[in-house]
Amino acid sequence: MTVSYHDAFGRRFHVTNISPKIRPNRFDIMQFNRGNKNDTFNAQTTSEGRVGVLVYNAGNPMSKDFLFASVSEAVEPRFVTL
Repeated sequence: MTVSYHDAFGRRFHVTNISPKIRPNRFDIMQFNRGNKNDTFNAQTTSEGRVGVLVYNAGNPMSKDFLFASVSEAVEPRFVTL
């Protein structure tokens, strides 16, 4: 996941001095780690369910956004019997 910042008109800021933070509401469904760059995060799912993620700037609590995701099996059928 890559975090980017935009103005009120949707134009992207190419230079920012911000360190984004992430906080999911369910730690048992999705876990996040910092990526290779300052604005990237790696997400790993651990179980099925719905998760909400708060993405925010620690220096400015008013600068925040939410991401909602449903986590489920991607390959069907789940179990194969022969």
